[in-house]
Amino acid sequence: MKKIGEAFSRFLTLRFNRHKPAILAILKHLQIYPPQESLMIRGFAILLGFQYLGEVIATVLDLPLPGSVIGMVLLLFALRLEIIRLDWVRDAAQLLLDNLSMLFIPAGVGVMVYAELIQQQWLPLTLATTISSLVVLAVTGLTDQLLHRRRRS
Repeated sequence: MKKIGEAFSRFLTLRFNRHKPAILAILKHLQIYPPQESLMIRGFAILLGFQYLGEVIATVLDLPLPGSVIGMVLLLFALRLEIIRLDWVRDAAQLLLDNLSMLFIPAGVGVMVYAELIQQQWLPLTLATTISSLVVLAVTGLTDQLLHRRRRS
């Protein structure tokens, strides 16, 4: 990406030298000007490495937890213990978060395969979804209050 950025900059210098600062400012504001490729690859390698490690642990130990969740917990510990630096994974994680809605499309399409089953079981699914959402909301609120109390004292 660095080469692309340099080539783009040279093109702007040759063709639009007078407007180059304005165009680059617009591209950076729109976040079109890409970060360095090697940093992004490193970030994805770290994220995927922790996911793979979590999958291996879940499979080997036959745990009822998904491997991706175990990998996220391991990544959290690695970040908190400063084994992994946040700036190593920030760009890759932000890219994933910015495009998170697109990652749900395959799951949404997969749900449609079970449309008949969902029609038959709509009430238990609705109750489970509503109750679990309320529990998550309550736990989040209580956690937030607890953290605010700790900060004040």
